Amino acid sequence: MSLFERGLEAPTVSPGDLLQGRAEIGGETDVVLGDYVEEIVTSGIPAVRRAPTARLRRAALDTYLANIVEREFPEQGYPVRRPEALRAWLAAYAAASSSVAKYSEILDAATPNHGDKPAKRTTGVYREALSGLWLLDPTPAWSQNSSAVA
Repeated sequence: MSLFERGLEAPTVSPGDLLQGRAEIGGETDVVLGDYVEEIVTSGIPAVRRAPTARLRRAALDTYLANIVEREFPEQGYPVRRPEALRAWLAAYAAASSSVAKYSEILDAATPNHGDKPAKRTTGVYREALSGLWLLDPTPAWSQNSSAVA
């Protein structure tokens, strides 16, 4: 969610004007680094954002993740034999988002000091299920030389 969507700032530039080359870019904000950090850790999920304390927000997010592992995966046809392994995979994948981490690095982060790591086929199933639940949306990196730019 943007700062505007979160109710923190009013926009000073219209996306339509920006795309049509009519925007005058400028403005000021009272939002400081601490505010940005707070917004990052608060979550963009509206129900979680409305929780009055950080403790309740963490509990809401933990419940959300538990529901994914215990309900959503099985309902999508992906039974989970080791819920703790899936939760560790989710944490490692989240930590690697917006990075260039290799599969082996994510796997090692999910299973530190474990000799018994999940098979690549198993973690592929995790990724497939997460994509089906709209929790994972692999996006190729932007490239200045991309021919996909309209």
